[in-house]
Amino acid sequence: MEHRELISIIIPMYKVERYLEKCIQSVVNQTYENLEIILVDDGSPDRCPEICDEWAKKDERIKVIHKENGGISDARNAGLAAATGAYIGFVDSDDYIETNMYEILFEALKKENAAIAMCDCEIVSEDGQVIESKSPIVNEVFTGIQGLHKLADNDGWYYVTLWNKLCARKVLEGLKFPKGRVYEDEEIVHEVFFRADKIVSLNQKLYNYVQRKGSITKSTSGIKSLDIIEPLCHRLLFYKEHGLTELCSELCRNLRAVYDNRRMQIYGIDDFQGRKRLKEVDKLFKATYFECAKSVSRRDKLKYEFPSIWFALCRMKIKLKK
Repeated sequence: MEHRELISIIIPMYKVERYLEKCIQSVVNQTYENLEIILVDDGSPDRCPEICDEWAKKDERIKVIHKENGGISDARNAGLAAATGAYIGFVDSDDYIETNMYEILFEALKKENAAIAMCDCEIVSEDGQVIESKSPIVNEVFTGIQGLHKLADNDGWYYVTLWNKLCARKVLEGLKFPKGRVYEDEEIVHEVFFRADKIVSLNQKLYNYVQRKGSITKSTSGIKSLDIIEPLCHRLLFYKEHGLTELCSELCRNLRAVYDNRRMQIYGIDDFQGRKRLKEVDKLFKATYFECAKSVSRRDKLKYEFPSIWFALCRMKIKLKK
């Protein structure tokens, strides 16, 4: 197969020197050779900058961006701004991919005339052991709206993540990841799917997701666990704005459940920034839920008007029962 159309692969990195060589090697070795490989060094204090520069000398397809630390979202945005390919993919720097991943995804895109192709992933430990997981990914073609429904499923994270996808440039054009947030894919994936007339999924495990102890997603405890509320609120408002009534009702229920569960765990925040962030999240959730819910009970109005008091009382009640 002749690889005429350029694919840009964006790899942001920070403190991953242990994993970076394997990641880059897996992208460089792709059977689809017409690649633009963009390595974004997000001010990493280890050997990542040197490793990037060394690879750039060995492979002319590699571009390196060195920038001040701004987080993974900021690094991805820098990569997107530099990307010139007709298609764009993302690989996390502590993961690695199968040699034929992008060739298979590209062929699927062309065969189905789709805007997005996605594959299944293998979840592996740091020493390469496969971690058993049940994936919802099957061989199918669905619309972007159908894809939005899949985001709300129990295993919806397989659809949320961008690293197991190859996207036509048009579905990412003009979008930016929110700087400083943990759940960056959650923030924009609904807009990406909404722009796609057709999405093709493959049950082949072509992406290897390394589950490591020090990863960002593993460290989302305490106040950071509430970061998920913000993108879900933005998604809910997006659904309402575009008249997606069924999706709006579905997400409203899910958002409330996620907020209640995570908010219940937050207590004893004694630093100024933590309290400030907590108030921001509470205020955003309340405004979004009150605007989008079909009806709000008197109980819920009381609960969400004074969340700190309400959840503190709930925790006290649970302790007394024990």
